[in-house]
Order: sequence, then C-alpha cells, then structure tokens
Amino acid sequence: FAGDPETQVQRVAIVGGSGSKWITKSLARGAQVLLTGDCDHHSLADAWQDGLAVVDATHASLERPVLKRVKEVLDDGFDALANEVRVDIARGPEDPFHWL
Repeated sequence: FAGDPETQVQRVAIVGGSGSKWITKSLARGAQVLLTGDCDHHSLADAWQDGLAVVDATHASLERPVLKRVKEVLDDGFDALANEVRVDIARGPEDPFHWL
C-alpha cells in the first residue's frame, strides 16, 4: 500500500484491474483509500501527496473472485442458446507473478 497508515477511512473506492486512472475520481467521490491493482510508482506518489491511500492488491487477485459470478450471469443470459454457446473460465495461471 501507499499512503499514510494513520488515515481514518470512511470510504473506499474499488477498481478491479489497473486503477491508476481512477485516482482523481476516487478523491472527488470522497474516498480515503483506493483498492485496485497494477498502479505505477508515479501514480501512487501523486495519490499519496493528494491524500489518497492506495492498496495495490494485484490485477489477478481482484478479478479472479468474480469470474464464477460472471459465468453464472452469462450462462443465464445464454440459457436459450445452451446448445450453441458455452461459457468457461480459463484454467491458466491465476497470477503470472511468483511472490517471495
């Protein structure tokens, strides 16, 4: 994370994937913390200077949990075409990084 660890948090903005471009909007909406993934150094530094703490939880960790729900919604939407449309979740690696 980047920001003041003493920040009193009342509002959190959440953006799955890369959320650097949402820093300004998060501040404008009154967030004290932005939970996102894939933020670059300069965006984090600017956010910190502007009073927004940022938690970079990685792209994969924020998107993976919603895939089952997205599949359910798509399956329901394509119900009439069940014999023609198949929705699957890829079985590839969830996160390309190896963490130490």
